[in-house]
Amino acid sequence: MDDRMLAILKERARRYSIKIESAASSVSSLGTFVGYRSGDLIFGIPSQIVHEFATLQNWTPFSGRRFLVGLTHLRGDVMSLVDVSEAVTGKPATNNSWMLVMQGKGGRVAAPATEIIGIRNVEMSELLAPEQSPVESPLLMATTVDLWFLLDEQKLNSVFEGLSVFSDK
Repeated sequence: MDDRMLAILKERARRYSIKIESAASSVSSLGTFVGYRSGDLIFGIPSQIVHEFATLQNWTPFSGRRFLVGLTHLRGDVMSLVDVSEAVTGKPATNNSWMLVMQGKGGRVAAPATEIIGIRNVEMSELLAPEQSPVESPLLMATTVDLWFLLDEQKLNSVFEGLSVFSDK
């Protein structure tokens, strides 16, 4: 490799390398979450499984499975409508005119939502101690000081898999 090429590669490495400060701060990051309100609570869903938001217009009630509200569709994609609020708190969600569409292992799943809050990166310093959280649930990963209830991606996926209306479970 000639000196000119080596100089170009060194400059690229310097320009695109991660800074020491940002590398240290990324260790304290819990991840990026999408927040949505369901009733009085705000849930944080890991951003990597959020597909989109849409208005919840038509859905067909479905009974026989816990937390499964019914079936809905979006542009021809039929999916389970899962009440994440009830799965976490035991109380069903009400007055929801939106749906949060998530990509589960078995396909897309929708959750009813009252309001879409936004997206944010959550730092470890923003978390409440586990014993201070007003909500206890195996689906909860953590709670922020401003009461975003952060949900665990793997545990959510296990709930979604069990609620797929197309599975034999």
